[in-house]
Amino acid sequence: MPRAAGVQIVQEYGLISATFTRIKASATFSLAKWASDNAVEAESARAMALGKLRTKAKAAGANAVLGVKVDLETEEWGRGGGGMTTMMASGTAVLLAGDMGKVVLPADSRH
Repeated sequence: MPRAAGVQIVQEYGLISATFTRIKASATFSLAKWASDNAVEAESARAMALGKLRTKAKAAGANAVLGVKVDLETEEWGRGGGGMTTMMASGTAVLLAGDMGKVVLPADSRH
């Protein structure tokens, strides 16, 4: 069996994915506010997508997700700042040897 960071993979459950989409209403356009709002939206959408990924992994019986990939897609409508932010997260759900207590994503080690 393959290993992840020195830990044996006991079971592989396959690729899982999660998507989070948020639609925002149009407002008066300001470049500074648009940039700030998009940064906040992207971080919020990332957190929601990774949370959904953890939930799906746990439901599959996994305690870790390897090879996590996160993609952001934004679509703006007109000059008013309205649009849609979609964050997609995917990775391979696995069961690692040992009791980890929660589903671990690679990003968890950075915090």
